[in-house]
Amino acid sequence: MYAAIDQAGQLIYAQEAFALQSSFHCPVCHQPVILKRSRKGNYFFAHLMQCQSDNSQGRQLKGEGAIHQQGKRLLALGSFNSQLEYWLPGINQQVDCWYHREPPIILEFQNSVISSHLLLQRHQAYLSITSKIYWVAHLKYWQSHRVSTWQRQLLHYHPDGGYYWLGMDEKKRVLIRYSQLPIIFSPQSWYCQREVISLTSGWLDQFERQIGRPYSFKSKILAQEKVLMIKRAYQQNPAYQVVMHQLHEAGTTIDRLPDWIFQYQWQSFLIETPMWMVLSLVWARMQQAKRPITLSTIDQILIALVNEKKIRLATLPLIQRSPLEDICSALYHCLHFYIKKSDTIIGK
Repeated sequence: MYAAIDQAGQLIYAQEAFALQSSFHCPVCHQPVILKRSRKGNYFFAHLMQCQSDNSQGRQLKGEGAIHQQGKRLLALGSFNSQLEYWLPGINQQVDCWYHREPPIILEFQNSVISSHLLLQRHQAYLSITSKIYWVAHLKYWQSHRVSTWQRQLLHYHPDGGYYWLGMDEKKRVLIRYSQLPIIFSPQSWYCQREVISLTSGWLDQFERQIGRPYSFKSKILAQEKVLMIKRAYQQNPAYQVVMHQLHEAGTTIDRLPDWIFQYQWQSFLIETPMWMVLSLVWARMQQAKRPITLSTIDQILIALVNEKKIRLATLPLIQRSPLEDICSALYHCLHFYIKKSDTIIGK
């Protein structure tokens, strides 16, 4: 580690620290660090106890440090008043890129995965200074249609643009914003708004102007899975016996659930629980209550399932609002569309 915090709260580089009579601590985890010297004569700081920053660095691929440095330099091209590796003494944090504006803008580039706890801790600290905080991840994390925990953690939210991600391709020197992300979707076919911004001088103004602008989507027919085989597989899997029991408590079985729940491998950015379980439990509760599909009914069922710990919401460190209203709306439209399509009536 090339820099640490001294007793006065100042960021000190290792090459300058050997002449100082001071104790030092890590700017990330705040644990004590010691000054060491390599065989080549270079000074560096090392943790007395391993921390998250060590774990992350240990998992990095060769050359990742250079990628991170390049990413930060590209982020700093957004305006003339940017500053790299800016130290914020009030919160004892160093940010990748700081823009001296009103309000200030903080940009962080993540080329490796960090824990949800650390991400939340840093984001909350930044919020005490400014509301404009953007976490940009390397584009490699957005190459799969399968939702990962890291993808969920990096979700941003804008009142006009909805949920969105930010990815960077440092080789092509572009920032990509994936916005208007669907709340419930099938990985076989889903669409979102994709905006590509060239990371050239002054790119930040274009980036901020485009948030929340009008968008359009395409759609296509989804491939259907062999539903009977999927239902049997879930039914026989010991890991899902709790869900089978919960369906039984609601007066139904997996065989009686509509096929569309299992055809499309549904996923959600806002829910950790597998979506086939969520849709099955909501459907079963609707059947049991024999009530029409309304936002109010779904909201009551959803809140009950969350409180009963039968549905687990995703951890969203960067978002300061509850996702329940958005999930409820998505469930309503999903259920309403497929019931209307199949001419099925709840409670019949």
